[in-house]
Amino acid sequence: MLWVPVALGRENLDAIAYTDGKTIFYCDPFFVIKESEQYAVTIHELLHVALRHAFRFKKLYLQKGDKFDSSIANICADAIVIRAIKQQPKIGPLEISNPYVVTAEDIVDPVLLKKIPAHQWTFEMLYDHVSKRKDKAIQKFLDAYRQKYGHDLIPSQDGSCDQHMDEMEGRVWRERLKRASIGSQPNSILREVIKDIPDTKTPWQKHFREFLVANVMPTTTVDWSRPSRRLLASKGKLGYYEPGIQRDLGVRRAGVIIDTSGSIDGEMCKLFVSETNMIMEQTGCEVVLICADAAVQSIEFFRDKIQGNYQAKGGGGTDFRPALAEMEKHGIDCCVYLTDMCGTFPEKAPKFPVMWATMMEDLTPPFGRKVVVEPLV
Repeated sequence: MLWVPVALGRENLDAIAYTDGKTIFYCDPFFVIKESEQYAVTIHELLHVALRHAFRFKKLYLQKGDKFDSSIANICADAIVIRAIKQQPKIGPLEISNPYVVTAEDIVDPVLLKKIPAHQWTFEMLYDHVSKRKDKAIQKFLDAYRQKYGHDLIPSQDGSCDQHMDEMEGRVWRERLKRASIGSQPNSILREVIKDIPDTKTPWQKHFREFLVANVMPTTTVDWSRPSRRLLASKGKLGYYEPGIQRDLGVRRAGVIIDTSGSIDGEMCKLFVSETNMIMEQTGCEVVLICADAAVQSIEFFRDKIQGNYQAKGGGGTDFRPALAEMEKHGIDCCVYLTDMCGTFPEKAPKFPVMWATMMEDLTPPFGRKVVVEPLV
């Protein structure tokens, strides 16, 4: 709640409370309901903000256009948070009594619930399912809920949004919820809603740069035999001796392996080479570049720049062992392997850290770190 502003709501809006995704607005009915319900309503609106329901509401609106039903979207978002609140009727000494009464069990077809349990449904899944249901039972329930509670999600629907800011705020709230859920009790509110947190993807290039920079950036040590530049500039007025900083001697090396079995196209290879060039320029490292399929096809060493029209050599099957074994011979500090992950892995991990850059989301390497590279459109 420390991150969420609160305000008084509009007098003409028949609601207990509502949110625009950033602020919680309390309406007149909020101040006459009992205290345990006030707690529940506050938690309810807070979870809408934390789970980015208003932003996701807006995305659905932009995707569906005239077919979008805002009341169904609101009910589906309510079902997510209400089910979580019902799992924990008390928080410490606080009694929670939710005046809202909808969960996934109320709006999902019972046959489908046997296949996908209620706790596995997300806001978007619920909306897609409920908006397609035409049976009288669900229509009667939706009409009664609309009439009794109205809307508590009031995002702008004018189509104007700052995509970058929305994604950034989504990542911030995801981290807040993940941190807060650590150590929480089983069946707690946070444990329940964590499944509905939208997954905001970080561009693979960022993971690639952070991995290489962390492993090949030159390190420095304190050198007591020479004064710092600040001490020299003060001409003795600093009042104490401050040692200088000495960069460690020697150039660090990064290994880059490109799988040339046919799974990596030329455009993706060019983008990968471009990112590698940026790392060399930023850190001054050397790069050992290997092209490999079932065997090592080429080994090249670069200290400045890999040419932009670089052509990878190879085209057979895939075996990761030869290229990684070859890298062991060249004293590298880390290695990135661009591949489709379909090949033979070595029995033991190499001595250096490995990042697997791949377009295959469903395959997991036996060692190293994996980052999913989105294909170029």
